[in-house]
Amino acid sequence: MTLPNAATLEAAANAAGISLTPAQIKAIAGKKVPITVGTSGYPSGADLVSAVDGLSSLKGFGESASKVVAQAIGLNDPSLGTSVSSRANSITKYYPASGDLNTLNPSSMQPYSTPPKVLSTVGKTTNATIPPQAKTYIDGVLKRIGAPITANTEKGFTLWLENEQGGTGLPSFTQNQGNPLGIQTPQAQASGKRGDLQTAIALTAQELNTNYQGIVDAFKSDAAPEAIGQAIVNTAWNNGQANGTGYGGLASFMSGGANNPGAVTSQPAIQGSTPYEQYTSLANADNTLTNWGLDTPEMNKMVTNLVASGVTNTNQILQNIRQTQTYKQAFPGLSEYNSKPGQIHMTESEYRTYSQSLQNAAQQYGGVRLNQNQVATLLNGNVSPSEFQQRVQDIGVAVANADPGTKAILKQQFGIDPAHLFAYYANPKETLPDMQRAVASGEIQDYANRIGLAGLRPAGAAQLADMAKLSATQGNNPLGVGVSQVEGSLLNASRDSALTSAAPGANVPTINTNQLIGSQLAGFGGQSQVADQIAVGRAEGARAAPFDKGGGPEQTSKGVTGIGSAST
Repeated sequence: MTLPNAATLEAAANAAGISLTPAQIKAIAGKKVPITVGTSGYPSGADLVSAVDGLSSLKGFGESASKVVAQAIGLNDPSLGTSVSSRANSITKYYPASGDLNTLNPSSMQPYSTPPKVLSTVGKTTNATIPPQAKTYIDGVLKRIGAPITANTEKGFTLWLENEQGGTGLPSFTQNQGNPLGIQTPQAQASGKRGDLQTAIALTAQELNTNYQGIVDAFKSDAAPEAIGQAIVNTAWNNGQANGTGYGGLASFMSGGANNPGAVTSQPAIQGSTPYEQYTSLANADNTLTNWGLDTPEMNKMVTNLVASGVTNTNQILQNIRQTQTYKQAFPGLSEYNSKPGQIHMTESEYRTYSQSLQNAAQQYGGVRLNQNQVATLLNGNVSPSEFQQRVQDIGVAVANADPGTKAILKQQFGIDPAHLFAYYANPKETLPDMQRAVASGEIQDYANRIGLAGLRPAGAAQLADMAKLSATQGNNPLGVGVSQVEGSLLNASRDSALTSAAPGANVPTINTNQLIGSQLAGFGGQSQVADQIAVGRAEGARAAPFDKGGGPEQTSKGVTGIGSAST
């Protein structure tokens, strides 16, 4: 969460009776600190102390600072930092104003099984009305209606009370004993003393079980607090108003009523959300925007306006953000990707990691930078970061560094223009295996031409490219390693390239380029490697035979002539 500004903190320090220097206030104003919400639905004193004291500038006065922060954000609890257990054990506590009561001992609150005692009062006002402990009342009603007493049900009931009675401080608590039916015994109301809490619990439970079974069922199911609120607005309690939107949309508020539900009025839900809920929504949204890299004044203003209009559900706030142009520019293609049936959902954090992985590969191996639209295209083309790295290495780098002959073959036979290379290998419609085959084929053809194996045709080069790809894949190596292995075999074959032709008038057997290559690479051309090796061996022997005669005169069908002599 983001701590309040200096002026708010200074006012809070004065209200709390805590002396902080201007330098200390400046050190914590506007700082961001992590806050953990406990099971009670509020940050505990220890949480605030730990979070605030975690700032290096606050070492040594964390407890005082945390009290100021608590005052500033509406958690006005004088015991914060010194009586953490009182916060954890009570969802809402009453603290008298203006010193009307010199003492208020929470331990004097009686369990719901017996009527509570009336505390003695001293000071300016006698017979002051002391509201019951909210947790005691809530747990009593839950037990009487047969619902479990859990964090969900207690929080759901607390939200109900706050919406019915006007805020986290429950300002009407004194008048109607803090229960939605406004039940208080006439005797207690007349005397101005604390009402009969046990009677209020019993009557509330009876009214709920009699008229509002949907609410009872929601509490019994131990549903999430939001689901309990949904059940409440969907029951007869609301006389059909609020259209089942829950407290996060348009909540209904009741007023009056001694033994019956009060009149229903519809108001914006902001009046039903507590200051803590509003602050938590702002803090959660702010943390999310920071993680998304969208912590801008524009987005922060939007979140503030949403919360001010009554939207306190974090998911709803984030959905509104996802509709903005700023979000779509930051995460292009993500909504389209997540909307595909059967697609594994990708979060914004995962998208940022994906995008950065692509950028790293593009810059490290290709020296280029992707724009966000290209990232979106690759994402929706299901190109993983590892595959993209292969595309850059096997295609981008290989072609960019290729010989002119290779580039000419690639452009002529495969339509790969080195001038638009990035658009080629970053296009998901071009599959990686097809691109690898094309590039390897072009490199192999060019190499064969340069070492005297010009008889290699495109079909043969394509087969050699597949061999190179298979070799690289089996060794878990880049494509270039496989191509180098094939070129090594071609180099061995080229040593007998002279056997592909015979001198004029010479009656010796010849072989073709495919046989030369097949003698080195098994399976090439669909022929037996052994047969190709025999053919090459015979050609070599026939070429060497005349020289085996000791260098004597050449023998032909026309007789014997001297080498180099004129023939007729």
